[in-house]
Amino acid sequence: MLGHVVNPDRQSWRKEIHMKFLAPMLAASLTICASTVLAQNVTETTTQTTVETTAPNLVLPGGVTYSIVNPSSGLIVGPYAVGMTVPMGNYIIDQNSGRVLATVDGAGRLLGFSSFPAVLPQRFMVINGQMIYFNDDYAFRRAQLDQKITDEYAAGRLTNNQAKLLREKLGYVANLEVRRKSNLTYSKSTIREIERKFADVQAMMAHDIADTNTRKARIGLRVN
Repeated sequence: MLGHVVNPDRQSWRKEIHMKFLAPMLAASLTICASTVLAQNVTETTTQTTVETTAPNLVLPGGVTYSIVNPSSGLIVGPYAVGMTVPMGNYIIDQNSGRVLATVDGAGRLLGFSSFPAVLPQRFMVINGQMIYFNDDYAFRRAQLDQKITDEYAAGRLTNNQAKLLREKLGYVANLEVRRKSNLTYSKSTIREIERKFADVQAMMAHDIADTNTRKARIGLRVN
């Protein structure tokens, strides 16, 4: 049997017809793909712009006395007035309460705290969800002891009467702190008395905690 013979001219004509139909379809497909890529690029650009948008500066209210604190040294740098240029990393505090209100970024903008540092700077404590600055070492130590009294009482290791008496003794330290000389320093005798009072509070707290744990153990209660 003879095979089917294909006319070369006819085969060439068929290819030309196919190309005529395919060319517009291919062009349309490329246009759709290019539009899709462009749309994706536009979307990504818009999203990136939104993410990089900077929030407005924190605005502190007037009528309040503010101070600038260097957290590295724990010292007050000076007073702060709204609109002042402050070096990066410094804190702005309410001078009366010691509450830390803002820090300063590289552009000189005031930023509020969304969270606090894991390791607090010198003379800073977090009390009731607020970061507080203490401009005096004795005031800072009193606050630390007071917080420990609160924690031990909450854990059941101090009774209400024990906690009350410990805070009274801390009050004696506060009374001694006002005995500053005209140059805001303490005499040697006042320093010795303050240190003795601190030692008394710490020793008394340790004794009370040990006593409470002993009494709990005697009646079969869990000792933490």
